[in-house]
Amino acid sequence: MTSRNTLVLTALLAVAALALGGCSDSSTPEDIDTDTTAPVVVGTTPRSDDIQVATNAAVRVTFNEDMAPASAVGQVTLSSGGAVTVEWVDERTFDVQHGTAWAEGVQVTVTVGAGLTDAAGNALASAYSFSFFTETSALLFVTSLPADGAIDVNRSANVQLQFSLSVDESSVAANVDIYNAANKVGYPFTVSSSSNSWVTLDLTEDLPAGALIVVRVGAGVHVDGSPLNTLGEAVNVDFTTGVDVDTTPPTIVALSPANGAINVASDIGALTITFSEPIDPDTFQPTAWNLELFVVIEGNDVQPVWSQGNTVLTVGLPTLPAGLEMEVAFGGYADQSGNVQSTTTTWGARVAGTADIYPMTDGAAHRMYGDWARGLAGSEMPFESGDSYEALRIEAQLNGDLRLVRYDDLMYTTPRGWQTYDRLASAINWLGFADSHNGGTPDEILFDTPVKFLPLPMVAGSWSGTTTVTVPGEGTYSAQMTGQVIGREDLDYNPTKTGSPLYYKGAWKVVRSLEVTLGDEWFTTMADTTWYSPTLGPVREISHESSAARGEEPASWYRTELWRDLSTVR
Repeated sequence: MTSRNTLVLTALLAVAALALGGCSDSSTPEDIDTDTTAPVVVGTTPRSDDIQVATNAAVRVTFNEDMAPASAVGQVTLSSGGAVTVEWVDERTFDVQHGTAWAEGVQVTVTVGAGLTDAAGNALASAYSFSFFTETSALLFVTSLPADGAIDVNRSANVQLQFSLSVDESSVAANVDIYNAANKVGYPFTVSSSSNSWVTLDLTEDLPAGALIVVRVGAGVHVDGSPLNTLGEAVNVDFTTGVDVDTTPPTIVALSPANGAINVASDIGALTITFSEPIDPDTFQPTAWNLELFVVIEGNDVQPVWSQGNTVLTVGLPTLPAGLEMEVAFGGYADQSGNVQSTTTTWGARVAGTADIYPMTDGAAHRMYGDWARGLAGSEMPFESGDSYEALRIEAQLNGDLRLVRYDDLMYTTPRGWQTYDRLASAINWLGFADSHNGGTPDEILFDTPVKFLPLPMVAGSWSGTTTVTVPGEGTYSAQMTGQVIGREDLDYNPTKTGSPLYYKGAWKVVRSLEVTLGDEWFTTMADTTWYSPTLGPVREISHESSAARGEEPASWYRTELWRDLSTVR
């Protein structure tokens, strides 16, 4: 990209720059109700049904609210590993250390007793248990659904098998039989793999009612890519069918917080989804959800927790930003008989408080990426174009001002320049700028009068303002800023990324224009359209500048289109 030759032109372009986003602290609404709700487990490490867990691994359990640590005494047990020690990491999380290492290739069950209480004294509604399988190089059979010995199994249910290692599907098809124990009639099936070394056997016909069904897993099943690492010994699982044939898709029967809830507490702790019947977990994913919620969940490495039987999904939530609007849609999920719910269910709720439309947190950094182009005045065809990538960081000053600093490198080591802002209750004002002047030390220039950059709180409407700045050796520049908050709209996070379920919800669209004159002569006009996402800040910007001819440089235009880099949103 060709550098600009004029100090003021370079710096004034920054008025259209995206300011830094980052989740700001949010206030928690006053709790006017007494807590009478039982706490819920919202995360475990290892997760339920994990395999290849280290034999000396610690166990971690996380709850949706602050707990009473003393109540954990005697309430946590392991099926093996000797004496346990419970160490609280914070008010919601504890680690479990075990006295001796587990054996390889064994199932370990963790049980959290119902005597454990939250800080208000509410006990768990019931004991919570989950199991995982320790590391081993041997191929072993771990578990099945339906479980061995299960009764009243739906006649259309599929069969799921879990192994200690990922297995070859063709070896499963060749070495597994499903048959009626009474008459030895076999039932054909197809094989598919899913996460965590599970394989699914989809029967091509319904099973008979009241029959004892045997699933024989033969010794020839082998590890994927390792034909010599076989099961080695056959395993039998049996279950008894009921009379029902399931042809009804599953449904979501309850959501907490409820759909449409407002003033949700920022420390609500969890989103809970209850289904009409057991769900195949591998089929349940959001079909669409807003990025503001995605950032909160993914940025905190939240792992959803399924109840035993897979009828309730609990998604743990960290402290939520004030005013966060949450929205997520679910569809296309299936029950354990393979019935697919094609109708979409959309859930939405809003956190109490006012969302920060433009968070400016000291030290928070983000990047923008996109395209730029440059052309001559009077022609729409660019003579230069390329990719644009900017590293930005907010840096608070001792006097309370905020700098949006641009760096030459993605490691944030060499500042190229900055814009200085003052954040007030009624507006974010632009105070001035600094530019490195083609690699030199940035020199800061402050305006004679601050310019309103963004009104607060954000409402539809217009504003304007003027300022001047005198540059030695160049003269006095005058600048007139006009701006308009147009309104809100949902915004795909990047239309070039096809197939993504993510979008920004209710982003505010703002249009600004800055006209600069030097003495009585027009110097440049810059305009930007920027979308501000509540709780995240600016997420998209389209800017355009037109410059008068000066010196040897002809009249020209310059355009950028930038998007927030999702990998650095936090």
